[in-house]
Amino acid sequence: MSRKLNRWGLVLLLAALVVPLGCGGGEAEKAAAANQAQEAAWKDLEAQKAELDAKRQELAAAREAAKAAGEEEATADQAAGDDAAEADDAAASEDPAARVAQLESEVQQETEDFYRALVEFINSAGLVEGEEPPAPVAAAIHMKSAEDMLVAQEYIDKGGNYRQAIDIYNTALGVDPDNADLQQALAEAEANRYMSEERFANAKKGMTEEEVREVLGTPYHANVRTFPEEKVEAWFYPVTPQGSAAAVWFRPSGDTMKAYKLNFEEVVKEGPTEVGGDSEGS
Repeated sequence: MSRKLNRWGLVLLLAALVVPLGCGGGEAEKAAAANQAQEAAWKDLEAQKAELDAKRQELAAAREAAKAAGEEEATADQAAGDDAAEADDAAASEDPAARVAQLESEVQQETEDFYRALVEFINSAGLVEGEEPPAPVAAAIHMKSAEDMLVAQEYIDKGGNYRQAIDIYNTALGVDPDNADLQQALAEAEANRYMSEERFANAKKGMTEEEVREVLGTPYHANVRTFPEEKVEAWFYPVTPQGSAAAVWFRPSGDTMKAYKLNFEEVVKEGPTEVGGDSEGS
């Protein structure tokens, strides 16, 4: 998550977004030239965003292809044995996983470049407190909010870190308070931050870790406990701010880990410390 945290740090630049009303004026020609420059910069941002979205779609397709290839390989291994599943040189040169890694690196760099340019564009507008921003700047603010939502959702999907996501949403709303999408995303994060008994009931014995992740979400890293001697693993999901937690226990079943015990009241606790001893991920 360090890369995303670096991107998130760029948002701090927006502290200078609103400036006091100063001596404006200026000649009409200068104002017109400034507006033209702003429009041109906005068009560049739109083009940059279109390229980034296309690359993100390419990455999503590559991930689906890699997932399908993995499932096909697993099926082939079961049917013909491991020896029959050896890839030839041509297949190795078109390794779906390698393609995904390449695209992830490209998307990462393009995302960081775009986010930086977006923040600089907004800051350069010299917005005045109480005044409506020009249309391109207002659009850029909404575009930045969309990027912030992607970052926040990644904290949830990959790290189970609802607290960080909620902080991102709240900060973004400080700049873009009327954004309905931001408001909805914040409400959903706050609603899902703590596990409900109804939601927990979607997990069943015999599910793989991936299947549990699909119905309950990714647990925060500090709330995943392994017990090597017993060869089991437990995922804890906060139920209350005081530290109560539900748990899903996994043990080996063939080549995978499968749930064998589920307990919504695994930890019943009253106190200030949340599960895992680290409230960052709650």
